[in-house]
Amino acid sequence: MKKLSRVVFAYDGGFAKAADGKVYSQGGFPAENWGRYLEFAEELIVTARMHDEESAAGVLSSRDRVAFVRVPSISSPTHVLTNRPLAREILEREIGLADHLIVRLPSEIGLLAIRIARRLGKKFSIELVGDPLTALAHHKKLYARLYAPLLSLRVRRAIARSQACIYVTRRTLQALYPCTGLSASASNVNITLAPWSDVQEVLRIKLNKQRKSFGLIGSMVTNYKGVDIAIRALSLLIGKGHDCELHILGSGDHAHLEDLAGSLGVAEKVYFDGTRNSSPEVLEWLDQQTFYLQPSRSEGLPRSLIEAMSRGLPSAGSDRGGIPELLPESFIFANMEHTGLSAIMERLLELQPDEYLKAGRNAYETAAIYERKNLDEIRYNFWKESLI
Repeated sequence: MKKLSRVVFAYDGGFAKAADGKVYSQGGFPAENWGRYLEFAEELIVTARMHDEESAAGVLSSRDRVAFVRVPSISSPTHVLTNRPLAREILEREIGLADHLIVRLPSEIGLLAIRIARRLGKKFSIELVGDPLTALAHHKKLYARLYAPLLSLRVRRAIARSQACIYVTRRTLQALYPCTGLSASASNVNITLAPWSDVQEVLRIKLNKQRKSFGLIGSMVTNYKGVDIAIRALSLLIGKGHDCELHILGSGDHAHLEDLAGSLGVAEKVYFDGTRNSSPEVLEWLDQQTFYLQPSRSEGLPRSLIEAMSRGLPSAGSDRGGIPELLPESFIFANMEHTGLSAIMERLLELQPDEYLKAGRNAYETAAIYERKNLDEIRYNFWKESLI
């Protein structure tokens, strides 16, 4: 099989370049993930936002045959005015030299790259990882909330014009942003399941703990992950006399959330556990929790929820994005109402041992659908047909 010489990957991204020249990702771009494209390309050029740090945190993204090209941000009105000409110049140069363009949406750099690729007559494929309409609907900035419908329309048009699109959901995003070309469904999750016997043993140990804990993973840079909703829901349980606590794993300033917990009288029940630098460390943290929460205001298909379910954690979540594809209807709350979430959390706390283990087994079996070996085959077939 003859590989393409050069493929460009375009996304807004969130990369940091350390003093030693290595590039790190704050989220979903560990070095091993580039392998899915390098099976069909000699070289991958990642065009994205990137900043310099003396000692960068996050997961290592650098690897052989992958080059990173810094593109200035065009994600705000000010940056569009000041940075778009330079961003266009950089993308035109890189895409002009490429055999194929891969774009992750929603992203402004990705949409600009598609516009350039169409003008240059270059083929492009899309990865859709979320719904921009719901993502921006809860943005702190008014201009972002007003822009949400237009961005949604731009993404829909881009996918309609693409040769191929791979979605992180099985149904939800496909219905909102249909592709007339090649399409596939594969979450951007990479999990390897432990044997159920090992997971069950950990769950049995938790049954002996007096105080139950709810876990939540999510950045606190924005309010997308609904951490405030979880805190409000927890306060209702504490008010009813339940002995439980909330543990939050994620980056970002959480002073306002500490203030919220204090104002609700649950400051001593809410723990901000920082971040973890590797998947094994995240799984170890999950094994310390009794239940998991995903009260997102906006979502694609949440990786952290699938990871929690892979550890057998009975979970509750909102009705946004692909969350309903993962959870039983009885564990989903609507309209971002913390009262609804609190009611589900109370039902979880009241599960009998056999019910808890049964819910954990159901969660584990759902997560098995997203095991790496299963998704790798789907991704391989999609990229083989899309790129070659």
